Amino acid sequence: MRLALICLTLSLAWQPGPARAEEVRLPITLDYAFIRAAFIQKAFTAPGEKALVVNADQGCTLIELWDLQVSADGHRIKLRTRIKVKAGLTLLGKCLDPVKWEGWLEAWQRVDLDAQAMRFTVSTVESQLLKQNGQPALVGNIVLKLVETHVYDYLNQLSINLKPPLRDLEVQLPLFIRAEQRPMVDSWLKSLRPLEVRVEPQAVKVTMSM
Repeated sequence: MRLALICLTLSLAWQPGPARAEEVRLPITLDYAFIRAAFIQKAFTAPGEKALVVNADQGCTLIELWDLQVSADGHRIKLRTRIKVKAGLTLLGKCLDPVKWEGWLEAWQRVDLDAQAMRFTVSTVESQLLKQNGQPALVGNIVLKLVETHVYDYLNQLSINLKPPLRDLEVQLPLFIRAEQRPMVDSWLKSLRPLEVRVEPQAVKVTMSM
């Protein structure tokens, strides 16, 4: 996660004069390796960077994800991950006639900003299941219902805190300004807020405004 200080530094590099009411915009870059690492840290916490979305009845009902890939697809983030589903009925301690399926899951997520909490968030809006060879899969209602019920919400838990780079800004900025500009800059920092977020081929770009 990178915060660009150049535009702000240039905006402040004027001669002393009346305070200006100009808006300053700061870009924060979230590349897809960083977003993937945030997913792994938050949700894929089982050994081998796996996610146990559901693990009930001693493994009789199970949804497991692993081998996560994150990329851009138009204006949305695309997730691709291996998936294993097991759905059975437990009776007298035994898992009876479990339905088993394994393949790939592709999910598309809308990106958003929580301005009050200063966080980057995602929400799953579409998905599809693929066979092991990458072709679209036709699965039974039991498997499909399990995935739709549990996986969407599980993948929605990604939330990236935007405050750490902004705290770095508060520390570094005084090094670039004159003493008489400090009150104006302090006022700017207090007004700092997320303005927009967009998905680009190489990274997600968050624009902060103050």
